[in-house]
Amino acid sequence: MKPNLSTLTKVSLIATILLLSSLTVFVANAQVPPALLDPLLIPKYVNQLTGPPPVYEPTVATDPSTGLLTHYYTVYMSEFYQQILPPGFPKTKVWGYGGMVKDPLTGTSLGYFQNSPGPTFEAVRGIPVQVKWVNNISSPHMFAVDPTLHWADPNNFGMPMPPFAPYPPGYPEAQHPVPLVTHLHGGEVQSYFDGTPNQWLTYNGIHGSDYYTREPTDPNATVYYYPNMQQPTTLWYHDHALGITRINVMSSLAGFYLLRDPYDQIAPLLPSGKYEMPLVI
Repeated sequence: MKPNLSTLTKVSLIATILLLSSLTVFVANAQVPPALLDPLLIPKYVNQLTGPPPVYEPTVATDPSTGLLTHYYTVYMSEFYQQILPPGFPKTKVWGYGGMVKDPLTGTSLGYFQNSPGPTFEAVRGIPVQVKWVNNISSPHMFAVDPTLHWADPNNFGMPMPPFAPYPPGYPEAQHPVPLVTHLHGGEVQSYFDGTPNQWLTYNGIHGSDYYTREPTDPNATVYYYPNMQQPTTLWYHDHALGITRINVMSSLAGFYLLRDPYDQIAPLLPSGKYEMPLVI
């Protein structure tokens, strides 16, 4: 004898079948995340150091406001893929700096080049440098932004209150656009050009409350001036946007700024030429 199913049981059975069918379709169409790499299978210490990285190539002219010989640069912040893991492994998505560069040993022009870490500035004590920093990063942040901290907040999203969205991925309103501002770490400069946290700018022209530029420029750019009057030293430049410095630098926005002095008595005793290779650890 066939079992006598009640109307309620039949409805429940039909609902269950429909639910399972829907789940099957959902799973079948779901995007499978890429397989994670096993760090134990990645060879260590195999990438060969081939010499110093390229250095930015300046345009040299007299500054009309100071009358001083000045080195001018344009540096772009962009997203690209770079072979960071050993050959044979996939490239890594990074954010980095790029511009017109030259070979550090021969001085030969190499054209446009972008890298992580960024190309190196070769500055000379007593010769000012002017840099136009351009934010070309239009994609959402590759790491989760935490808007519960005090941060740049270009969309005026405000600080969310509990219950919070899952973190990550967090809030789309906080992921895009990405605020950036470059700071010359250790540089003796005026506060206008220091790249302080509220001087940020976005690719689409939103500016932080302390945004400043030495001269009129594009909405997604700012112009900074470095007098280079301090003692010769190794400096570095990196992003410094409010509340997201850690993830912007982790995205690879960093590079070297070497300040040299032709009268330095110590420099001849240090490794130079092909033996001078700045390393980031």
